[in-house]
Parts: sequence; C-alpha cells; structure tokens
Amino acid sequence: MTIRSTLLIIGMILWLAAAGCWWRARGNWRLSREGWLFLILGIPFFVAGWFFTSSSYPGEPPPSTPAPAVAVVVTTPPPRPIATPVPTKAEPATYAEAVNAAQHAAVARYPALGKRGTAFNARFVEAYHQLRIDDPRFFVDPEWPLHLADEIARTPPAPR
Repeated sequence: MTIRSTLLIIGMILWLAAAGCWWRARGNWRLSREGWLFLILGIPFFVAGWFFTSSSYPGEPPPSTPAPAVAVVVTTPPPRPIATPVPTKAEPATYAEAVNAAQHAAVARYPALGKRGTAFNARFVEAYHQLRIDDPRFFVDPEWPLHLADEIARTPPAPR
C-alpha cells in the first residue's frame, strides 16, 4: 500500500463519516457540527493524496538511460622507415649541461671517482680546489672534469 492510497483512504473515511452525520439528520437536510468537522478534516487528506507522487515501498529502479556513445578514433602510426638513421651525439645546450656530461663520462671511465671516500675521489677534490685558486682558466673548457680525472689517473699519488 502506498502513501498516496493511504492518504486517499483516510480522506474517504472522514468524508464517509461526514456523510453518516448528514444521513443521521435525515429530516432537516442540515449537516451537524461533527459532520462539518469530518468534512473539513477530510479535505487535506484528499488533496495530499491526490498530489502525493512518491511511494512508501521502493519500486523498480527507473530505467537507466544508456550512456551516449563515445566516438573512438583509432589512428595508426606512420610506417617506420626500414633504414634507421645513425644517431648523432647531440651537443649540450649550456655550459652546465656540458660539464655534467663530462662528469658522467669521467665517472664512467674511473668508477672510483664516483665513490666518496676513495683515494682517487679525495685526490680529485683536492686538485679541484687547488685549481680554483691557482688556475681558474682551467674551468673555461666544459670538459674539465674529464681532463682533470685523466691527469690524476696519470700522476702517481704523493707519498705521505
């Protein structure tokens, strides 16, 4: 039973009670005070029942509308050429990039340079600080890390 039908039934019962009061006063065709009360109380129930649209019990879910179709565009990549060009070494754009590339090359050539605390690394850092003071023009060439590592590898360590 829905809420709508319940409201309409209550309104109907109140109006039937009003009709019963009218029927009891058969002779004078007048409605008693109780009859008017039942009649007036029944009106809101009829109006609420008439305009009430929900149900007290869950019904079937509303039909779902299908999602709009999504257009899928499939593009195929252009065919690759059979002969692949030989990759060329790209020149670094800035001085810092060139120095960074030279540092990586020096560590690749001398792995002990990339390990902190090794004798080779300590000699490299010491020579770097000394060259900063003695010959700052050494660092104009962006390949300085590779040149400095080569020079340290050629010279034997100083006895202590």
